Amino acid sequence: KRNASKNVDSARAELAAIAPVAKPDVGASKEQLETALKSAEAELAAARDQRDRIERDTQDRAARRKELPELIVAARRQLDEIARKLGQAPDPQAGSALVAAQRQRLQAERLATQARLEALQAESDGIDATTELSSVRRELAAKLFTRAEQAVKELRPVVDQRRQEEAAELQRKARTAAIEAAMQLPEVADLVKVNVAFADELSRTSRADSEAAAKLTESRRFLDALKRRFERGKEKIETIGLDAKAAQLLRAQRDALPDARELLAQIDARRDRIAEVDLRRIELDDEVEALLTIDDEVDELMASMPPSTPPDRLEAIRTFIIDALTERRQKYLEPLVEALDDLSTSLAGLNANDRETESIAEEYRSFIDERILWARSNRTYQIGDVVLAIDAFREDFATDRLSLSASALWKDVMSKPLGYLLVLALVLASVLRRSIRRNIRKYGEQVARASTDRFRFTIAVLGLTTLLAAHWPLVLWLLGTRLASVPGEEPLLWALAIALGNVAMLLFQLGWIVEAARGGGLAAAHFRIRSRPLRRIRLVFRSITWVVLPIAMAAVTARSLPETPGEVALARTCFIVAMLFMGGAQAMLWSPRSGMLAEWYAEHPERMAARLRYVTITASVAVYLCLALLSAIGYSYTAFFLYRRVSMTWLLALGLLLTLGVLLRWLSVTKRRIALAELERLRTAPVETEAGAPRMDEEGMGRLASISGQTRRLINSGMVIAALLGLWAIWSNLMPALSLLRTVELWEYTAIAPDGSPKQLPVTLAALLSAGVVAFLGTLAIRNGPGVIEFAVLSRIPMSASGRYAASAVTRYLIVMVVILAFASQIGIGWSQVQWLAAAISVGLGFGLKEIFENLVSGLVILFERPVRVGDTVTVGDVTGTVSKIRIRATTITDWDNKELLVPNRELITGRLVNWTLTDGRTRLVLPVGIAYGSDTALAERLLLEVARRNPRVLRDPAPTAVLTGFGDNCLDMSMRVFVENVGDMLSVRHELNRGIDQAFRDAGIEIAFPQRDLHFRGPLQVQVEAPTRLADERVTERAVAESGE
Repeated sequence: KRNASKNVDSARAELAAIAPVAKPDVGASKEQLETALKSAEAELAAARDQRDRIERDTQDRAARRKELPELIVAARRQLDEIARKLGQAPDPQAGSALVAAQRQRLQAERLATQARLEALQAESDGIDATTELSSVRRELAAKLFTRAEQAVKELRPVVDQRRQEEAAELQRKARTAAIEAAMQLPEVADLVKVNVAFADELSRTSRADSEAAAKLTESRRFLDALKRRFERGKEKIETIGLDAKAAQLLRAQRDALPDARELLAQIDARRDRIAEVDLRRIELDDEVEALLTIDDEVDELMASMPPSTPPDRLEAIRTFIIDALTERRQKYLEPLVEALDDLSTSLAGLNANDRETESIAEEYRSFIDERILWARSNRTYQIGDVVLAIDAFREDFATDRLSLSASALWKDVMSKPLGYLLVLALVLASVLRRSIRRNIRKYGEQVARASTDRFRFTIAVLGLTTLLAAHWPLVLWLLGTRLASVPGEEPLLWALAIALGNVAMLLFQLGWIVEAARGGGLAAAHFRIRSRPLRRIRLVFRSITWVVLPIAMAAVTARSLPETPGEVALARTCFIVAMLFMGGAQAMLWSPRSGMLAEWYAEHPERMAARLRYVTITASVAVYLCLALLSAIGYSYTAFFLYRRVSMTWLLALGLLLTLGVLLRWLSVTKRRIALAELERLRTAPVETEAGAPRMDEEGMGRLASISGQTRRLINSGMVIAALLGLWAIWSNLMPALSLLRTVELWEYTAIAPDGSPKQLPVTLAALLSAGVVAFLGTLAIRNGPGVIEFAVLSRIPMSASGRYAASAVTRYLIVMVVILAFASQIGIGWSQVQWLAAAISVGLGFGLKEIFENLVSGLVILFERPVRVGDTVTVGDVTGTVSKIRIRATTITDWDNKELLVPNRELITGRLVNWTLTDGRTRLVLPVGIAYGSDTALAERLLLEVARRNPRVLRDPAPTAVLTGFGDNCLDMSMRVFVENVGDMLSVRHELNRGIDQAFRDAGIEIAFPQRDLHFRGPLQVQVEAPTRLADERVTERAVAESGE
């Protein structure tokens, strides 16, 4: 205690000895002033650190002082318990050695507890004894900090002024030197002009540095105040708890916190400025280094002088150049480099301060949000509040007050009429609303017909609907901005301006819904919503517009005026009435019998939404009734906070439904366009129902339906994800407990730090949930992403169907790889953890699953090299068909009997394969024909060519040919060779040509030969000839010759 008393006296002496800040020596040089400023800034930083350290020590002492009494009481209780156990009689069944050991243990515990109790008591006494010392030291640190801050505040303007004065003096001297050089030595006048430019830049940089330094000082002062306010707020809440007044104070402090977006925007802009300054400093550094040796530059400049220049003038020019270059380096470049360095340092300091400010403000904002939401802000609503509300309303809109406001408004109209003329013009523009509605109905009529339907009509109607909805809100908003700019101190005008701005936003939202629900409008004509639910929607939202908006106007006006019991009562009364009306509106909107979904409920009674219809209406109504109840029992801030979140949730739902409707409309129009194009192609290129050719068109249409289904599933999945993200953004402030997920560590993993050293990092529950989200989103992307890319992108570029298929497959593999890597990184699995496992698995799989890996690699080769493509006609072994699918392990071939053959990819790469359509789909068709001996071969050749030329599917190039190939046993062998467009036409063309040949030869009398055989019998044979039983037109004879001998 004696030492504490001495320390207190010493601290008081130091406190009393603090001298006031001396005024800066105006007569000192700039270098001396800058040195003094740097010393003062160093003292300020040291004083700030000391003050913060003492503040933390004081807080720790206060917290420890609260803990010590409980710890002392617990230690005394433990001593009493030990003494009780020592006073008990020993257990007669226990041995003497055990009893002695137990007593020794208890005695040791008593000694340890006694020592701890004495230490705690001494610590408590020491804290009590040094309380005054701590207070004096805290005061001393605050005084030293204030003194250092004052010294910097005194020196900074003097130094800045001196720098600017010297820069201005340099500017003046540089310009004077430039004028003198232009008059006396015009040959080197440009050399001095460069110095003038550097002097101007130095002046600008000095001013910018002064401004940045002043902002840095102010930023540090603001950051210090924010930290202290944060610490004191936490201390107060932890000490006395959170009552209504403390909650109100915290709400006011929250409103005064800096906007994080503005701070981050300033940091980004300042970062670009720092990069520019640093780049300029590097450039000037290079020039300074180049001017350290100026002989070469002097010689170069002298060499450019005219040869007729007299020697004495040349010597004067040389001297002038040397002086100018030396002066450039010493008086301009080096100070400019130093000024740029100071500017960069100040800007970097500002960024560091703003980043810390943003971090502290966000932490403080979270601290407040976690505590004030459920803090009571008012007393329970009473009947007397109705009287207070009525009186406040009468006072706000009293005749004398309205007269003063109207007078101020009229003066503003007369002084600045342009803004009010714009408002009047918008009011008069309401005559155009009928014309806009006619255009909307006209677009709806065009959309109703498939021949004139275009997606751009939906976008146009969306824009026109928004224009109609924004008309009157824009009038109110402009009027509010004009009221806000009216000079004077009349608070009613300012409150009305704020109210008009809020009401304009509400009116836009309600008006948009009403306009979209009109007959022939966006919902009816484009989204195909029935008229009955749209009538209900218009009725409900028109009622809200006419009832709730005036109430909201009065409530916002009351909240914007100076806070009095009457204004608070008026705002609460308006809010409660509005919530009660909104509950009734929800009942009308969701009524199972007459609401907007009544017809759907009746048509789909088995759906879950229909079964839960009473739950839906009850929940919708209960939300607003609960908000009214919360405000009535005193939680007005909580009720208004939740109301805003509920409103944003409804807006999110409306926005998602609108987006879904527009996307599905785009999908429908695009699908119809592609289908019509496919039908037009089939119409202009008719195909016989033969072989496999039409199957390709059917597969194409089926593939279009599949891709469309994938796109719709992806759209729905995207809407679900957007809804989840939107709900999280809206309601995350209500879920501070979720931030604790980052503190729940599940396991640890070893990661490599940037310096190459290993370090342990935790995998938290939040990371595990993120991994689940990645897996969910990745699954959606893997299943639907390639189809959407093909539907939306690849189908619009000139690419074959097989190329689109290959691109989609490769896209799917890439998505799989990205998803696996992202999932692994979330749960702490990196390459360093699995490289040995990957090596072992590779070796094992290389032996055990050799053929599967061969097929996998072969599948990739097929996709990239494309020896086989989807739609190609191929022959593998004895099977010919069309390639319908290419998968990672096997390729599917559909033959002409519609049977699917799975061929391992390895066989397509290593085996023999015939691809009929790889580079050219044209195929030669050979038709053998045998004619009887004695027939006219020239006529037969000409007929064959005529038959080939008459067939439309026989190609003209290469031209068909007919040749006599040989003399057979029974006929003259001829063949016709023709080319067809694709292998799918071979069977049908062969059929058509054979029929044509038969008819042409029949008409020309050319006999198509048939086989004849001579039979020789070695012995005599009795032959009995009977009348022929075959028809004559079959022209089939039998000749039996019985000969003996050879």
